[in-house]
Amino acid sequence: MNNYRSTKNLLVKKLSNLVIAFSGIAVIQGCTFFLHEEELPEVLKNEHPFK
Repeated sequence: MNNYRSTKNLLVKKLSNLVIAFSGIAVIQGCTFFLHEEELPEVLKNEHPFK
């Protein structure tokens, strides 16, 4: 019975690590998707007061 518990605990730990890794990747992808800045138009690049 003890071997079953240790195997179960190992599988739960591995599964939770995978879930944490995938959720971290999903958070990064979501942030880059929603907070993506578009490139500035050429007019703003060339004609700004801070030249």
